Amino acid sequence: MSRATGPTIHGRWIDEPGAVTLVDAHHHLWDLDRNTYPWLTGRPDPDFFLGDYGALRRNYLPDDYRRDAARHNVLATVHCEAEWAREDQVGETDWLTGVHAAQGMPAAIVAHAWFHTDDSAEVLARQASRPLVRGIRSKPVTARSPDSMTPGAPGTMQDPRWLEGFSLLERHSLSWDLRVPFWHLEEAAEVAATCPRTPIVLNHTGFPWDRSESGLAAWRRAMDVIARQ
Repeated sequence: MSRATGPTIHGRWIDEPGAVTLVDAHHHLWDLDRNTYPWLTGRPDPDFFLGDYGALRRNYLPDDYRRDAARHNVLATVHCEAEWAREDQVGETDWLTGVHAAQGMPAAIVAHAWFHTDDSAEVLARQASRPLVRGIRSKPVTARSPDSMTPGAPGTMQDPRWLEGFSLLERHSLSWDLRVPFWHLEEAAEVAATCPRTPIVLNHTGFPWDRSESGLAAWRRAMDVIARQ
């Protein structure tokens, strides 16, 4: 994997307002006064992987986004599911459709559906029927460290029920947003090989949480594996 040289896009954003024209492919909106996001509206999780996230526990709506993005030339945005209450997986999509009608954003939605539950096929079909939906982010069960992995457990990428649900994305021409730590990327590459026509979008660069020299080397190897698939 080569290292970038010269000025970065991020640097241009800082130095030259409007210098970069882009489509924001991953952002979130939420109205905590009207909707339920357990991780934001419930009791804070002291073990949350991002640490103290109290600053996020407030409404974030199109006007907030436009204020924060005012220095940039954003042509359109894609909303990625934000862990809306899982008993109403299509509710977030319908709310966002209303936001789009009133505010002109987001232009597209990456919605949520579980792949390993009894209603997976039904929920995927309902999500696919919404005109703004282009993909699904469904987080498989993952391990907190490479040493604690349980291959084949329910909800993992090796669970037959999970794989069956994943295979339905192709039927609906939907992409999959992949959100796993890097020690699961080799599994994800195996999943990708089973459905080569399903586009996969890697979130958060595979979470390179282990910042040691050996940890980053392992992350680079895993990124190489998924990139080659």
